[in-house]
Amino acid sequence: MVWECQACGYIYDRKNVDKASEVSPPTDFPADWVCPICSVGPEFLEEVSGRSS
Repeated sequence: MVWECQACGYIYDRKNVDKASEVSPPTDFPADWVCPICSVGPEFLEEVSGRSS
């Protein structure tokens, strides 16, 4: 799944290691996840269909 931060446009792809937030695949973002760019929480993430990073 690919998610986009609605605050800044950061792309989170759970298939890839997200080194900025230290989340490893195949984990979805944890409840305490914060965007490495703008520091908002996971409530600002929206699933993006058909897109991969």
